[in-house]
Amino acid sequence: MDHANTGGLSDRQNALTEMQAKLADQDMAPLSTAVLGGQKCTALSLLIRDAYGGIATMGFVGMLQNRFSPLADFGWIGVMPPTRRSVARD
Repeated sequence: MDHANTGGLSDRQNALTEMQAKLADQDMAPLSTAVLGGQKCTALSLLIRDAYGGIATMGFVGMLQNRFSPLADFGWIGVMPPTRRSVARD
């Protein structure tokens, strides 16, 4: 893989960083790439690209609470539906 165009980051790291930016663009507080990538908690992220390489839709599921929280047994799930731009392009 050629890292010259990605600043030395892997495709996975670039995808997680791109997910963060998309969350911020939608006025949602972005999670860290460590959380999105399952490094800080049990979590899984999904990013589906459109035919042009843009984000068509994305999702996340994770157990974000520590064991002392009353919500420790509850998971967090988020899905971002396709944006108009990813559905219809000129």
